[in-house]
Amino acid sequence: MKQVCIIGLGRFGSHLAKSLAQKNCEVIVIDADEERVNEIRDYVHHALIADAKNFNELKSVISPEIDEVVIAFGGSLDSSILSALHLKKLGVKMIRAKAFDEDHAHILKLLGVDEVVFPENDTAERLAARMMMPNYLDFLPITEDYRVVELAVPEHFYGKTLAELQLRNKFNVLVLGVKNKKTKEVRFMPGANFELKDNHILVVVGQTDDLDNLSKSTSE
Repeated sequence: MKQVCIIGLGRFGSHLAKSLAQKNCEVIVIDADEERVNEIRDYVHHALIADAKNFNELKSVISPEIDEVVIAFGGSLDSSILSALHLKKLGVKMIRAKAFDEDHAHILKLLGVDEVVFPENDTAERLAARMMMPNYLDFLPITEDYRVVELAVPEHFYGKTLAELQLRNKFNVLVLGVKNKKTKEVRFMPGANFELKDNHILVVVGQTDDLDNLSKSTSE
């Protein structure tokens, strides 16, 4: 029997869970809201109360045997993104995610989610950011203060490892991935010894002020 875990029990997640449970599928549901979990408990195989934003809590309920995980949050962008990040770290084989809009879909894809909607359009905010910071190759808002940015690797970064650059310590930003300019492939969560080259693009997340400081530093 196929095992599927659904994270987030809004209208979409609950309906999906009930539908899958009727199709000879072992369904596990996770939500931080006890009331929502209790409402669906009789319809699925396992209903668990857990905060998917917390890596340790998610790790305790997600087993390697699970075939697929669906991130089905109805309105929490932070929860969706953090869940995707944690699931990739846990090595989940297939991740599907509900996207709220084009930017959200793009972020999820950058994080390695297998099935989301790719964005087609640009936004004025992203365009303005790239105009003001030319080495911002793309600009994706997460919340009011946080952004995911594709940043051109400056020449003085070539040949250096992420450990040597210490971007998190110096600028308080996290490297989510490194994209190859030619192939568009993304190395998700590269290790400290990953060496940057002239064909690389950094995918980083952080607060707006910290990202701006990093951008100014790389353009000097």
